[in-house]
Amino acid sequence: MAIDPAATDVVRQDASADSLGAEQAWLPASETVSRSASLPHPKATAVARPARRLRTYNIAFSVVCALLLVLMGASYRFLVRTGETTSPSAAAERQQSEDVLFGSALFFRPLPYKIALYKLRKPEVVIVGSSRATQFVRRGFTRPMANMGSMLDLMQVRRLLDAMLVEHKPKLIIMTVDFWWFNSDRSLNAVDLQPDGPGQLSLIQLVQPFIWIAQSKITVNEFLAGALSPSYEPHGIGVRAIFEHAGYDTDGVGDYGSELTDLHPRQFRDALFATTLAHVDEQTAHNKFNVRTPLDEKQWQNLVDIVSLIQANGVDLILILPPVSKVVADRLSAGGPPILLNELNERLARIGVPVFDFHDPTSFGSSDCEFIDGFHGGRVTYLRMLDAIARTGRTDIDSFVDRLVIDRLIAENVGRATFRDDERPGEHEIDFLGLGCKK
Repeated sequence: MAIDPAATDVVRQDASADSLGAEQAWLPASETVSRSASLPHPKATAVARPARRLRTYNIAFSVVCALLLVLMGASYRFLVRTGETTSPSAAAERQQSEDVLFGSALFFRPLPYKIALYKLRKPEVVIVGSSRATQFVRRGFTRPMANMGSMLDLMQVRRLLDAMLVEHKPKLIIMTVDFWWFNSDRSLNAVDLQPDGPGQLSLIQLVQPFIWIAQSKITVNEFLAGALSPSYEPHGIGVRAIFEHAGYDTDGVGDYGSELTDLHPRQFRDALFATTLAHVDEQTAHNKFNVRTPLDEKQWQNLVDIVSLIQANGVDLILILPPVSKVVADRLSAGGPPILLNELNERLARIGVPVFDFHDPTSFGSSDCEFIDGFHGGRVTYLRMLDAIARTGRTDIDSFVDRLVIDRLIAENVGRATFRDDERPGEHEIDFLGLGCKK
């Protein structure tokens, strides 16, 4: 009789099962349970491993999140306690009772700050203009003075003046006029509302302190002190003011701080005027430093309207074309007639108020060593301009300045961008431009 192999396999499997069942039937109950429990279950093993991995991942994720929250919390506390979130008006208010600088590293809001400062000070002499006006200092003036420089364009200048003249009318306004404001090819600045309120910190800004640590702008100990020390009372408002001694002083004058000194030696941003010259040489359609372009009629009318506004309020006005360094002046005039500069000077001569063309610093005795960068003269350069204006006799500026003080400060600080007797302990102006200047 033939045997079917498949049937044999079935019989073997059944016999194995029966024998196993018979064996278990004879075993004590406890041993039967033990053997059954010791046999691995495939599904249980498969589920257990992902569960353990998920639990490990959740723990690691939670630890990382907690660490990030701690770091962001410490960063927030550091930025608040250093004054980065202080509103511009609150900073101006504090400066009335404390001799501190206001210099934020995260927010640039000069318009509300300068308006608040003006309302608090109500000065007789006001300096108006862009950042190229911020080096006119109180020393040399005999009347209360405030510097309202740092406006981006003529639109901001107008907003500033509207707010100023409603509050208080000064006796004299000295206004600097940048030639690129009238460049018909330049891209106009976007509307900058500059709200006057506490700075709202974004996630990117909360990360900045750790970037500053990596860049050696602040130390870990300085960060921890600002974030954790209960007795932390920094001398300054804002990170730049505290750690770089840079920002606006109590008169609104710009202070470049350690950028010009040996406090934090580093490569200066405009050594040999290389950065400025690169901007001048840019071959782009909207290069604002292009002087071979027609004058913008709309911007000219904005200036005319500003002059009319000041005159209508009975305030004396002096207009100044501020200087560029001699190297930059030569570069601007090379390669063809400076159409924009020539047309601007022709029109300014007929505008009806005293105008002084100080574009070339050698025309009033200054030099490249007295500059901060290619477009910004230092404090000695600006004193020289006041002195030159007084010498012409074309204005009543002698009623507002002490020429003996001006002459003394110039003589004591020839070739410098700052005043020697204003230096902070342990800080000294250096040859930051790399021109071989003796400081």
